[in-house]
Amino acid sequence: MDAQTLLQAKLQTECAILRSYSQSECSKTMLKILDMLIESYKLDLIHVKPDGLVAVQSAIQQTIAIRNVVADESKDSPKI
Repeated sequence: MDAQTLLQAKLQTECAILRSYSQSECSKTMLKILDMLIESYKLDLIHVKPDGLVAVQSAIQQTIAIRNVVADESKDSPKI
């Protein structure tokens, strides 16, 4: 198994473990933090210069992907 495949398998395993705790108080708190981070990035969109737009959009997408794993709303990898 090559390094990339091994890393992807480990990521999927850890995500499955994380999803199993989606209803815990810790996960609920983490979701609140991730939601606030997403909103913060959205506010950044108002002031970002065109050359920084892709970075902010990518940050939003990545945070949403992680949030969806924590909330058990997606079986996809958090890697975008």
